[in-house]
Amino acid sequence: VWCHGLRSPVKSYANDPYNETYFGAPEGELLQEGMKQHFIRGHQLRERYVDQLKLVGEKYSRYETVVRSSDTPRCSQSALVNLAGFYAGSPTFPSRVPNWPSKLTPIPIHTVPHDEDYVALITQDNVCKQFDKAQVARMQRQEFQDFLASNWRLFHTINSNSGGINSPFVLDYLQNVSRYQTRERLQSDTT
Repeated sequence: VWCHGLRSPVKSYANDPYNETYFGAPEGELLQEGMKQHFIRGHQLRERYVDQLKLVGEKYSRYETVVRSSDTPRCSQSALVNLAGFYAGSPTFPSRVPNWPSKLTPIPIHTVPHDEDYVALITQDNVCKQFDKAQVARMQRQEFQDFLASNWRLFHTINSNSGGINSPFVLDYLQNVSRYQTRERLQSDTT
């Protein structure tokens, strides 16, 4: 079980300079760094489970390896790239097909529609109702109202510069976007 690799932010705000053009991928899509992460992880898993522990055979077999993914592009791409690393060099790829990608063994990735996905329950479209209730209750607490009042200048500045972020719920999203931008910038500086 693993999470998708590094992706672009799921959403951006009106004045965000780091949009799809900056990331080179649509919102929420797996980035090249995320693909690299999973390919390396696939190699590491192969070393452990095929080479060292001998729990999995070196050739892909549908009786031995079954892959299940959430039905979002970044998740199925992450699984695909992870398996490309895991089965790299496997003798099961079609060697007599002209221009076949180097030693790529195609592995099926099984998915189900979001509304039938009871394995990966938390998706963009399936948010926890209890969490929503807790957020609303938090907003109504006096301590939270006092916090908002004491930081009104900060919120006003954020609203003015972002192009319309004016909800504490959206501030959480803004922090998420900032985290991805920082991580992407740090990784691009080290490569």
